[in-house]
Amino acid sequence: MRRMLKNTDGTAAMEFAASSFALVAAFVMLLETVSMYFAQGVLESAVDRAARFATTGTTTTGMTREERLLQLVSGMSLGMIDTSGVQIQTSSHASYQDAGTVGGGTPGLGGSGDVLRIEAAMTWSGLTPLMQAVVGAVNLGASAVVRAERY
Repeated sequence: MRRMLKNTDGTAAMEFAASSFALVAAFVMLLETVSMYFAQGVLESAVDRAARFATTGTTTTGMTREERLLQLVSGMSLGMIDTSGVQIQTSSHASYQDAGTVGGGTPGLGGSGDVLRIEAAMTWSGLTPLMQAVVGAVNLGASAVVRAERY
């Protein structure tokens, strides 16, 4: 019996097994965090590109400006973001000051010379169930305020 208590064979394997779960969980959460920041960056870039697109007043044949924004989000995210969960709100305002007030302006992208406000929001649920278990869903959003060119 004493000889069995002094035997340390397999101690390293047992320590690795005990600590590997925490190490893998930390790695997965790091991956989840990186993917969340990637999704936020894609959303911001898509809104920025859509704002540039909206300032010219041009439209893509057979597509609204809102649909174009969703197309940009889908293309830029390499299919990682489901665009059915992205909500887009657009409004036109007479001035930049008016664009800063909540609930101001008229819905839509207005016309020539208007100040446009484009907002996109989505809920990021993560890549794995671990994200849902630890922090739940995260709300992401991006917005841009620009003046449309005279056209």
